[in-house]
Amino acid sequence: MISVLFFAAGIGIYLFSTLLSFYADILFYPHKLCVKMAPHHSSFQDLYQALICGHKISNFELKEQIRSLGLLHLFVVSGTHLHFISLFIEGVFKKNKTLTYLILVFYSFSCGLKAPVVRALTSRVVKHLSHKYKLGYSPSQSLFFSFLLLAPIYGANHSFVSLVLSSLASLIVEATSKSFQSEFFRHLALFLLLSIVFLPLQTLHPITFLFTYFMTPLICYIFIPLSLTSFFYNPLTMLTDQLWSFVFNSFNLLQQYIPNYRALYMPIHLSFFLILMFVSYFNILRSQK
Repeated sequence: MISVLFFAAGIGIYLFSTLLSFYADILFYPHKLCVKMAPHHSSFQDLYQALICGHKISNFELKEQIRSLGLLHLFVVSGTHLHFISLFIEGVFKKNKTLTYLILVFYSFSCGLKAPVVRALTSRVVKHLSHKYKLGYSPSQSLFFSFLLLAPIYGANHSFVSLVLSSLASLIVEATSKSFQSEFFRHLALFLLLSIVFLPLQTLHPITFLFTYFMTPLICYIFIPLSLTSFFYNPLTMLTDQLWSFVFNSFNLLQQYIPNYRALYMPIHLSFFLILMFVSYFNILRSQK
């Protein structure tokens, strides 16, 4: 069965790569539509497009403010977004798996097939197949398998680094969730480990942990749902903008007490080191199973 899965995955990778090459305009149309649907009259349009569509934050001042606070990782689409949306879909449609996967696939296309989102979706599919066919994959093994499937697709451009960082972050989340009973210490260990992983994006400082600790639930359970709803119900944009204004006004008050660290450049050989660390850590987890 594993051989069949690898063979099917190889064919899928080839077909998907071909589609990306020849039908890029069609495949990325949902992403362009998502960006176009973002509230245009909002001063926080960049945040709507970033959180929901996976679009780059073009407002330099806004992006640097987020980066200086060490919160850039919360304002880019990730597996967490896909996980939250799947929970919402399953809650509304009573765990209709077919419809759930169709919506998640469409969401992945709306995000421009960003590596972290596609990685999370692929890992979810691998877990489902493992459970259905009783393959016995652990969550970490499913994560590693999804990384192997996507590496040939994203290996030819800068998205490969994003795939590696996303995979490492998910592996750390998986490991720390079982290693600490205290929620606070689990988040603290997670923050310290992710500080290393997100080194190419931003240099995190100690107070960033407090921002991350309190902002993560706000982003996931308040701002993402409100921002997504604002795409379809424009009057809600006013409320969402007011909340964004309150958050960033608070940031402006606190920013004067926080040192501004610049992100460190990550050379290509460090990328290979991260991959080696990822593989080694996976083997350790597998030996402890």
